[in-house]
Amino acid sequence: MSGYAVNVWTVFLLERHLGMAKTTASTSYGLVLGLGGAFGVLLGGVLADRWRARGVVDANVRVGALAGFVAAPFAFAFPLVGSAELALFLLVPLSIATAAGFGVAAAGVVELVPPVLRGRASAVYLFVINAAGLGLGVQVGWVAEHALDGEGSFPMALALVGGLSALGAGALLASGARAHAACVRSLA
Repeated sequence: MSGYAVNVWTVFLLERHLGMAKTTASTSYGLVLGLGGAFGVLLGGVLADRWRARGVVDANVRVGALAGFVAAPFAFAFPLVGSAELALFLLVPLSIATAAGFGVAAAGVVELVPPVLRGRASAVYLFVINAAGLGLGVQVGWVAEHALDGEGSFPMALALVGGLSALGAGALLASGARAHAACVRSLA
């Protein structure tokens, strides 16, 4: 949800609220997202592999939780700063952390099922994160209009939806780590 909220609304924020030209905002955020995302996926995978080599059975879930906790302060902060350049600067670690969590999530899901069900488990996982994440993540405009006090509150709405959902993801993943590890051990 946090990732969708940020991805869908960042160019709008940079353009309308921080005064950046649309082409500059799109290109700049595209570079941040592309490079930060690629690095984040690799970083999350390397970290999970290292933890797994040390015997951490729930490494994928722990990396996901860490990613959520690291992403949250940046998701809260970037929409509320007064400059497009500072917002883009804060989007770099946010993009890295978010991608680190996404990269290990699918691996964490397929660990929980026998090999014959991995394709189905992946399909259900992708359906749920896309339906729920996109469906709820794009509601930043609704939050600004209905829960807060109109378009001027858009940056606060983006900060709340992005930050709270990243923090919630970290907390939920951390709380489920032991159960995940027990399930993985039972399948081994």
